Formats: sequence, structure tokens, C-alpha cells
Amino acid sequence: MTRTSTLHDATGHKTTDGTQSADDVCRLLRRAAGTGTSRQERYREALSILARHFDAPYAALSIDTQSGALRHHVRHNAAADASWRALCDGLMLDAQYRDVPVARLYDSAGLDTRFAVLAVPVVEETRGTVGALVVVTAAAGKAVAAALLAELHALASLVSVQPVVSRAGDGINGPGSAPDHAAITRVGSYKNIHELAFALANGLKSKLGCEQVSLGLVRGRTVRVLCISGLDDLYPRSPGSRLIHQAMLECLDAETCVAYQNRDGAEPAFSTGHLLHKQWHDRAGNSCVASLPLQADGRCVAILSLRNPASRSFTDGDLERIEQTVAPLVPGLVLSERANRRLFRHAVDALQETAGNWLQPGAWGRKIVLAGFLMLAAWLVFGTTDFVVTVPCKIVPVKVHQIASPFEGAIAAAHVQAGDSVHAGQLLVEMDTREWILQQERLLAEKRIAELDLTRALDARDHAAAAQAGSRIEIAEAQLLAVRSRIDRSRIRAMEDGVVLAGELAPRVGEVVPLGERLLEFAPHGAWEVEAHIPEYAASYMQHGQKGQFTTNALPDRSQSCTVRRVEVLSEVIDGKNVFVAQAAVGDRPPWVRVGMTGVVKIHAGTRPVWWVALHRIIDGVRMQMWKL
Repeated sequence: MTRTSTLHDATGHKTTDGTQSADDVCRLLRRAAGTGTSRQERYREALSILARHFDAPYAALSIDTQSGALRHHVRHNAAADASWRALCDGLMLDAQYRDVPVARLYDSAGLDTRFAVLAVPVVEETRGTVGALVVVTAAAGKAVAAALLAELHALASLVSVQPVVSRAGDGINGPGSAPDHAAITRVGSYKNIHELAFALANGLKSKLGCEQVSLGLVRGRTVRVLCISGLDDLYPRSPGSRLIHQAMLECLDAETCVAYQNRDGAEPAFSTGHLLHKQWHDRAGNSCVASLPLQADGRCVAILSLRNPASRSFTDGDLERIEQTVAPLVPGLVLSERANRRLFRHAVDALQETAGNWLQPGAWGRKIVLAGFLMLAAWLVFGTTDFVVTVPCKIVPVKVHQIASPFEGAIAAAHVQAGDSVHAGQLLVEMDTREWILQQERLLAEKRIAELDLTRALDARDHAAAAQAGSRIEIAEAQLLAVRSRIDRSRIRAMEDGVVLAGELAPRVGEVVPLGERLLEFAPHGAWEVEAHIPEYAASYMQHGQKGQFTTNALPDRSQSCTVRRVEVLSEVIDGKNVFVAQAAVGDRPPWVRVGMTGVVKIHAGTRPVWWVALHRIIDGVRMQMWKL
């Protein structure tokens, strides 16, 4: 496989066509591994060769050596360093501690190019897996990324260099040698971080010859004690655990190695003026105590606390060698802790990482957005707002006149139908009066006959006959009055201006109706109100006097204020829903509103917390479901 780049050939000169074969890269890697420079320089040179070969905008190397951890990276764009590093660090840890090559494919924002992040373990013959390297390179798809990963894995076998035999005293002899490191840093066989921490603490106790070794994990600005060597169970509230925990916190605050021991030793170790370590020293029978911060990626991730008998004080060289011994274990501890996080811890860490990215220097836009989001969250939690109940409504008349049949008879004519507007005195319905007209004529004839009889009796001075004739006249007049009243009532007229709400009488003309049967429903003009259909969940919040606004489906761009005047105590089923009816009075009745219109009314039911307004229906639903269990 060849790749366009500005590389040097095996002799150190640039090739004429700007390309380099895999054989050339192999020769360069072997040459870098065989040079007489320091081990760190040889690894850096190998990483630069691979970065140029893969035309990588970013490449990084992490190696655990006997003298400490080597971290090195090559980048083309310093501004993108943080972004590439965030993608590559986790993949390097994965490749190192799982001992397998790993690749991830990413799309580049705003570009057609796709990038692959390739990570492979670095293996040394005598120590096994000692680290990992990662390169970022362009890849068109998964097949290309897989081929590039295989190539990088093959070339990585040439990257490892054998340790140069150091001078006496340069390395760490005895416990903690390279084979021991390779064995103890393999964390894949441990089920969780607690099992790993106990294994590390007990292993370090035996290797370092300490009386007690404790390990704590740093989370923010606090420390959680994971284990204490020699103890199967850890009781955080026990006096001994509290002393160690306080000492770890003191070391975290100091951000350096802290020790306290008797001053009669040959060499005092670091500072002896930390009060919490002095307290631990006094409570432990004047034992020598020390705490070391363990660093990873430039931050303190764990605290190692040590205790020795009073006769075995720590020296500066001892603590430095212990720190170098433990340094290769830190990435494995971090990886195990991240792999065994619970869902809540994942969420907290993701939130902290996101907050760190948003609050990094120069990100003013992100900070403004975050500040706005925090203000919105504070308003949701602590703010209040109007609780508005929005429900369907209907325009109904305030009063309705029921027009009934004045007597038993047939309907002669119907002059209006439902929906017609009428004015005062307008004829609405006529009843059949032919029978009553005939009876009126008969009574008039009887009255005239009685009047003639009265005249003859008076002329004949027949007082008895005259009295009888007068009585017949009075009876006829009374009957005529009743007949004329019925005839007048047969013509039904509107008592005032209004609208006919119901009554289809045209098909019923000629039908005989009984006395008192409803013929029409009539409502006066302007006398209407809003009828709101309140659902069950909001019925308890409705009260007399609450204000609101309504609009109709006919003219939704116009609204009108209203006031609740009455809430029914009994529910009704309207449109298949169980609702409570509330009447709302309207002050100024606009002319565009008609009885029978439907719409929506918003009723202000008081002030409530914002979170309650947004979530109360969900909360009530959950409570009801829990009640049913």
C-alpha cells in the first residue's frame, strides 16, 4: 500500500514522487528502533514515521516504562488537539487493556471526507503489552478502515523497542519489575473496580513491603476510599477509615506527595507539617504515613496512602520509586472505573464533561446558551405562572321562552322556522279557528234572538220573559268573549326581538296538537352567555368569579372577556365525555356572536409553580395508576 506524503526515504532523503512504500516504512521503523538515542526518543521517532505514512492530522502514543509513563502526540493543527485527544484517549486505553486493535469511523462536519481513528497495542518481547498508539487518517468506508487498521497493526510490531540495560540504581529492582508490571496491569480478568483495587492494594503491600496500603478514587474535589489492604470489607464510618480518608483529602488539596514521620530518620520525607497526616501518624502509634497523588492525562485520578512502622521511615527516593512503580497501574484503574460505572454515574460524568466543554475559555457563545438554559431551568423549578384551563365552549342564551299550544287544535300555518330572527309582534304560528268562528257566529245569532225577545217582553210588559231574555243575552256575551279569546290566542306572535331556537312546524301543518305541547323555542336578542365544558381533572379548580377569554370557531381572530358565574355540581355527558358545565357571563356582547356558536374558552384558575403547570396531569395520572395497583 502506498500513500501520498512528504516522507524521507531510508537514507533520510525525500523521494522524488512524494510516495513511500510499506518496505520503506519498515526500514525507517527498524532504523529508529536501532538508534543509540534514548528509549523515549526512539518511540517518538517511530510515532512521527507512522504519522507521516498515514498522513495523520493527529497521532498519539502512550507507553508504560519502568521509569515512568511516556505520553507523546503529533498534530498538524493545534486548535483541533482537544477534539482529537478526546476521541483517541479512550480508544488507546481500550486497545491496550483489551490487547486488540480497535477502529472507529467518523464523519467530518462540513466535509465529504470520513476519518478513521485507529488504535493498536504496543507489545514488547519481555514485558508483553506496554501501551498503545493511535493515528487519525482519512478513510472512505469500513472496508478501507479495516485495511488501514491491519496495516497499522502490522507496522506496530516494529515500533516496540527493547529496554536498554540501565545503570545500577536507575531502575526499580525487586518488587515491581517489568514482568510484575505487565501482569498486574492486565485488568481484563477483574469483574469490577473494587476487585481490581483490592488486588492492587494487597499486591503493592507485598511488593513494596509496606505495613498497610490504601487506594482512593478521586471524584471532583473529593476522594472515595476503595480499599485498605488486609481488610476484606471496608467500613467508611470506622475511625481508621476516616483517618485515611481525611489524609487522602489533604493530599488532594496539596496536589503533591505528603508524608509525616519522626524526624530522627536519616532523611525527612517531603513536608511534615500537614495536620491530618500528623493526626493519622499519632493515632497509628507514631507510624510513618504518606500519601501520593496518582496522575493521568494531567489530572489527579487516585490517591495512594501508605503506612510503615515507626522504625521504617520513608525517604524521598523511596516515595519517588513507589510513584514510578504505581504510575503504569493508573490507566488500568481509570479504565476499570469507567467500564463499571452505573447509569447514574455515566450521566453525571457526561454532564460534567459537557459542562467542561461548554465552559472552556473562549466559548462565549456556549456560555451564553448555557446561562440561558440554567435561567430557564431555575424558572421551571422556582418560578410561578398562571394556571390556565383551556376547554371547549358554546354560546347559549341566558333565558329561553317555550311557546306552547294555547289549546287543543290543528296547526293552520307556520310562518318561521329554527334559526329565524324575528321582531316584536311578528306572527309566528296560526292555529285552525274555523270551528271557533262558526261558534262565534252561532253565539251572535243567539244574542240577537235574545235581544228581540227582550224587546217584545218589554213591549208586552212581561217582566218574567224580559228577565229570561236578558239572562240569555249575558250568557251569549260571556260565551262570545271566551270564543274571541281563543281566536285571538290562535295567532301566536313574538313577544320581543329574538331568534327562534327550535321548532320545525312546516311539516306539521294540519296536525292536531294537545293543549300545552311545545311548538317553538324563542330566545331574546343579546341575552346569551358562554357555556364551558370543564373536564374532570380541572373541575376542582373552577370557582365563581374567575376571569377568562373566549373565541369562536367562526372568528378565531377575535376574543372577548368573560367571568365565571356558576359551576354545576352534577356532571353531564356531552359528546361522549363526562364534563361539568360552567356558565360564564359576558359584559359587552359583541354583535358578531350568535347563539349556538362553538369555540374555546381560557379560564385563569390562579397562580401555580411552573413545574406543576407543566407536569401535574402526568403526576396525577401516575398517582392514579399507582393507586390502582
